[in-house]
Amino acid sequence: MNFGFATIDATGFDFSSESAQTIVGSYKQCDDAYKSGMPVILYGWDYNSVPISPTPVYVMPSTNAYIIDGKISVSNADVITIL
Repeated sequence: MNFGFATIDATGFDFSSESAQTIVGSYKQCDDAYKSGMPVILYGWDYNSVPISPTPVYVMPSTNAYIIDGKISVSNADVITIL
């Protein structure tokens, strides 16, 4: 069993935006974090250019996407949308 945590780097993701945002590699990071079986920390994101502290989140698979905290969808095309 692994101990520690997995991370998802959301640098460039603005949580205040209602528009879909593309961050290359975000789906793979979610996939790796989910499959690690470890707690996940989301970091590097912001709200209207104000940095948000690293945050523990849950990640769950969906059809061709991962859902983060039931609020953010990361598609297999690296498109991130607020739900």
